[in-house]
Parts: sequence; C-alpha cells; structure tokens
Amino acid sequence: MATTYHTVQDVVKELQHVEEVTYGTTPASPTFVNSGGIQEIAETTEMTTKRYRSLGNEDIYKLLKCGEIYSFSTKYNPATTALMRYGTEVAGGVGTIEKSLSFLYSHKINAVENFILFKGARTDSIDVEIVPDDLTVTQNWICQDITTPNSAHGLGTPVFASDFSGTPLCGPDTGANPLTINSLTYDCVRFRFSVSRNLDARRVIGQNKISYLIPSIRDIEVDFDILIKDTVTMADVKTLAARSASIVINSTGPKTATFTNLQLERYERTVSAESNEILMASFSGTATGVTVTA
Repeated sequence: MATTYHTVQDVVKELQHVEEVTYGTTPASPTFVNSGGIQEIAETTEMTTKRYRSLGNEDIYKLLKCGEIYSFSTKYNPATTALMRYGTEVAGGVGTIEKSLSFLYSHKINAVENFILFKGARTDSIDVEIVPDDLTVTQNWICQDITTPNSAHGLGTPVFASDFSGTPLCGPDTGANPLTINSLTYDCVRFRFSVSRNLDARRVIGQNKISYLIPSIRDIEVDFDILIKDTVTMADVKTLAARSASIVINSTGPKTATFTNLQLERYERTVSAESNEILMASFSGTATGVTVTA
C-alpha cells in the first residue's frame, strides 16, 4: 500500500486545553477549550543520557537513559487574553499559572488521525510584541510528557473543542494612544514585554520525568520604541524612576497589560543626516508586577 504524506492542512483537531486537577494527569472524559487560533506549535522531546565508557574499549559501551525532558512553544495572535494569562498572572487559581494544563491536537499520519497530548504543562516564559501591523504572542511551555502520536487518545469520552472562530488581534486593535507611562501617552512604534516564570522542573530519584513543575521568581522585561515628544522618559532612565504604565492590547473591553513600578534602565537613539524618519528613541527596563485584563 502506498504511503500517504500530509501537510498542515491535515491538522484535524486544533490545539485545545483543559485544566488539570492532579499535576500531569489529564482529567477523565475532559471538556476541552480551543486554545485560540494557534499559528505554530514547536515541540521538543529530549532524553537525558550518560555516555558510558568502560576500560579497554575506545568506543562508547552503552548509552544510558537517565531522564525525559519535554517542552513546546505556541505562537499566535490572540483573540482573547485567556491563554496569555496562564503566563502573565501571579498564581491565583483558575486561569493562572497555579493550574497546570493538558493540551491536545491531532493530525493525520498516513491517512489516519493521530492524537498528541501535552501533559502537565505550565508557561515558562511569554513574549508579547505589538507593532502597527501585528500583535504576536510566543508562549514557551515546559511539560511532564508529550505522547507519541497515536490513533487512540485514551481519554474516555472527551468533549473536543470546536474549531476556532474568533478574530485574532493585530496592531490597530489597540486603539489610539495605547501606551501610557506616568499618565502620559506616547506614540509608540513597537512595544514588547516578556514574563519569565523560571519554573523549577524538579525530577526526583527513581523517576524519568519531572514530578513537580513549580513557578519561582517572576521576571518582567519591557522594551519599546516611541516618537520623541519630550524628555520625561529620558530623565526617568537616569533616575530609575518607578512609574505606573500600561499598554492596551484590545480597545474593546478594553484588555490591557498594566505594569507596576516600571523602571527604565536604558535608552538609545540615533540622529543621522541620512535619515528621513521622525526622531525616535528606544527604551528598555523592568517592572515589579504585571497583570493582563481577563
């Protein structure tokens, strides 16, 4: 029989997720929620090994399996902030990093639908970038297990999510003057923020896979380019002034990322006789807190 190969058009069930009750265990007969118009899934399966050598042999005697490491990333234009908040918010129950997730999607392999499960997933880092023509989220996950594609999902009688039908956001959806720092608005050319959760993926003796995946310290980084209208932000760099700040993600609602104690640490700009552009400056810094509107 001839082999049938497939493309991304043969994804059958879009990426969807459900909160876990017990870490690393997908609930029985779960009801999944569509993860929201995902553009890209990049998964990595890696075995930690020891290359064992013995005396009297120039080659490796055996490759010993010591552990299993699983991770994946998702890239998307958000239609809602629901998935983002699993990476941005402090631990606080449903819809935050406190809850581990099981993800599922399926695609055809040799004309047969195969399911892939990502179990025990939490966000390790999330990066949000807004430019005039786009608004993209890259969310990096660590998980306990990624199953080998299989025609049987083994989940009892799950309720799979419907296909995505929302409207992904892009730059114009922020509305006018989306960036506010210290109650002042700025014309912004690019805005990016990232939240790193520094997960402790803890293995214990006797286990191949991680037993615990715990968020530790939270690092919040911000960088942006604005048209120069004043020197306030430049002065803030020199004094490390702690400012309130926010960026609108969706003017409907609105949905906003609000930063506590944004401190700008660096700015740079170039003034060139060859340039035909409005004068701009680039800033970067850190914040002590961030929350994204649900």
